[in-house]
Amino acid sequence: MTKISSKDKNTFLLFIFLYFVQGIPLGLWSSTLMMILLEHGVPYTNLAILSLAIYPFSFKMLTAPFLDVYYIKSIGKRRTYIIPIQYLMAIIYTLLYFTKISTWVYNIEFLTLIGFILILLSAHQDIAIDGWVLTAFSSEHNHLGATAQTVGQMIGVIFSTTIFITLNSKDFCNSYLYATPQETGILSLDLFCLINAFYLIALTLYVQFFTTEQSKEESQEEIEQQQIKTVFKNLKELVLNRNLQFLFLHLLIFRLCFQPILTSTSSLLIAKGLKKEMMAWVQTIMIPINFIIIAIIGKYDQRGNELQKFFHYLTFRIGEAILTYSIFKLFPDILNYESIYQYLYLITFGITSSFLSNSIFINHGSLFNRISDPQVGATSLTLINSIHNLGGASQITESLSILSLSFLPYDVVAFLTVCFGLSYYFILRKPLVVLAEQNQKVWQIQKKQCD
Repeated sequence: MTKISSKDKNTFLLFIFLYFVQGIPLGLWSSTLMMILLEHGVPYTNLAILSLAIYPFSFKMLTAPFLDVYYIKSIGKRRTYIIPIQYLMAIIYTLLYFTKISTWVYNIEFLTLIGFILILLSAHQDIAIDGWVLTAFSSEHNHLGATAQTVGQMIGVIFSTTIFITLNSKDFCNSYLYATPQETGILSLDLFCLINAFYLIALTLYVQFFTTEQSKEESQEEIEQQQIKTVFKNLKELVLNRNLQFLFLHLLIFRLCFQPILTSTSSLLIAKGLKKEMMAWVQTIMIPINFIIIAIIGKYDQRGNELQKFFHYLTFRIGEAILTYSIFKLFPDILNYESIYQYLYLITFGITSSFLSNSIFINHGSLFNRISDPQVGATSLTLINSIHNLGGASQITESLSILSLSFLPYDVVAFLTVCFGLSYYFILRKPLVVLAEQNQKVWQIQKKQCD
């Protein structure tokens, strides 16, 4: 393994701070706000509406070509967008503080709109960062971009879920922080938004005045690539690439091998009265464990054979889903009251789920970085990431919709999930693994294949 240079280490830290920005609204709108609303009796139908706020990450490829073409050269191709987007996000968080978001949080439509705008901005910040990642690291360590994305987004999600829920809980604060009992936690939703605004301002000032992008003399071919018509033509050819289409199918449906069981089980816990403070307590324990897991994966995960490793992890993911179902069928009392068994289950599930989900995420990210063509800018990587995000976002909405309709009983969901998972493994494993091991040219647009 080649030693990581100090430059790559500093770049790695910078991207962690940048990806952290995306984790905040994603964690708030995909988890924390839903838990708060569900605890106050808001129906699953409204939560399904709220989940629409996270969809901008799934369609960012539609605007990625414009970010590749139009930029201010003196500022930098990626910094042109990162800097103003983060300032704008800081302004929105500041407005949420002064308008007291906590007083109108039950206005689902407006809350969804605000979340959609923030996540739309985050998605475009992500487009710029994805393009920057392709050229920021040395060639032998560009897989660090996927690890930085995982770590940064995870810390952001932890901050907007675990840490916020814990410090927002009056029970926790009265037990461990306050000298005299209070009616509210130490960290309100309003104050949380203000803290995010200050963080964004500080980070953006650093990016604006203390970072630079690698610049090079562009060839005539690269200049032609910058024309908007050419970029959209490249996007079209990428979409029509048969190999990428097969990969897109995989990214859209692989979660069906395990996710329906896990989502249904979580809904049973919540329906039986599992408190968000208990979840936050368990997630607090998981924070150092998550960092250890990601550090281990990032250190030992190497480029190549990504999908072969994915199917190893998928085997355990399916086994995890089967075990989860079996526990609740064999020991139904675990759902009835808060007990040590619930804590043991949640911690054990958290460790295994974190290891497997982060392993799959980093493996996919490493594959995306390896097969993406930097000559097409961020368009290629953004397209693949968008399809990956669409697969995750659509399953959240579908799961909440099914729960609201009581569409399928738990046993049927479990049976169909296992059948799909086993079929997926035995039918698609070999062709996907073989495809992933092909030369990078099979993933590129036709023009480059002919060069």
